[in-house]
Amino acid sequence: MDTFGQRLRSVREAAGLSQASAAKAVGMQQPTLSGLENDGSVRSTFTTALAELYGVSATWLATGKGPRKMPQVIQGAGGIADPEPSPGPAVRGRVPLISSVRAGAFVEARDPFQPGDAQDWIDTTVPIQEHTFALRVEGESMLPDFPEGTILIVEPSLDAFPNDFVIVKNGDNEATFKQLVKDGGEYYLKPLNTRFPIKPLGSNRIIGVVRETVRRFR
Repeated sequence: MDTFGQRLRSVREAAGLSQASAAKAVGMQQPTLSGLENDGSVRSTFTTALAELYGVSATWLATGKGPRKMPQVIQGAGGIADPEPSPGPAVRGRVPLISSVRAGAFVEARDPFQPGDAQDWIDTTVPIQEHTFALRVEGESMLPDFPEGTILIVEPSLDAFPNDFVIVKNGDNEATFKQLVKDGGEYYLKPLNTRFPIKPLGSNRIIGVVRETVRRFR
């Protein structure tokens, strides 16, 4: 993460917040945060507030230098301050992992789904609603940020804003995972891998906003 914008996006997604909710929490406009995450500026008056919201060091967030998160310290038996690991984010619930979404090539995604359709159940640290679900990324169109096998926590009840990562379904009941972008009043679906084309949103329907990613290695 070499830039201010990359660090901002990384810690917001790690905190399980959308751009809209993060911006509202610190009193800024969502387009302003979007611009910062896209490297529209190398600094912001909201840096400290955003760092506190995301639970990271303001110095690291602004400059990329020093520890990402300041360790808590306790007084050791010998009078030396020993670092104490900070606990990870609390698990807020479990959601069903349902049929996969192929990034770059459409495959079927059932909507609505039944609990019995779940391939697995995934722990998540973001607040969940009645129909929150998980999908597994396949393909290469969202590299390097979302490699194949990444599990996406998807919230259908959220409104999608420009630069959010979304799950979209067309009239043939096929689904894909892309970034929603806006240009000249029109919406487009953007793959992060530049080898894949940007396509208009058109009549495709957004069925969920990605809230969190989960990596499993076994």
